[in-house]
Amino acid sequence: MNSQGVQKRAELDRHWGRATVDRAVREGRLIVVARGWYALPDASSDVLRAIRLGGRLDCVSAAQHHGLWVPD
Repeated sequence: MNSQGVQKRAELDRHWGRATVDRAVREGRLIVVARGWYALPDASSDVLRAIRLGGRLDCVSAAQHHGLWVPD
């Protein structure tokens, strides 16, 4: 899992195996964010929203997500 708590399915399958990933989803330990993307249940809502919209956090959003000061 990356530092934002999300990962592509192919990476999860490579590290954990398909059956383990499927079991984690059934048990609620992973959630399906978008096609091919999975996340931990406590992943940032900003990160999940960006993935669901087909994007990712931009520079300012990513800086804010990591606790850096950003202008209003």
